[in-house]
Amino acid sequence: MNLQIKLWTDKITRIVADYKRLDAACESARKAGCMDMEGPLFDAIWKSHSELLEQCDFCGWISWFICDNECGKKKLSAKSQGEKKQRITTPAQLAKLIVRIQSTK
Repeated sequence: MNLQIKLWTDKITRIVADYKRLDAACESARKAGCMDMEGPLFDAIWKSHSELLEQCDFCGWISWFICDNECGKKKLSAKSQGEKKQRITTPAQLAKLIVRIQSTK
């Protein structure tokens, strides 16, 4: 595997795992009555996560993968310039797309 793809895959995998842990913790706290989804703690958690994500997701693809594609569950398709669309369901597939896009810039 190309080193860039491996590095991106590792980064995306860690970010997605962190997102899922935060989401599960917030959901558990909400069910226990400890967190208001409209409250300042919930807002602070997700604002911090979003701001940190922006620091390493300069292309916006990781946010797309997590939010729009629901971490690959929706099986949305994407493409780099001059290529046909492909379904993105895993961090490795997203990493390959990001590396291809970067190589065309």
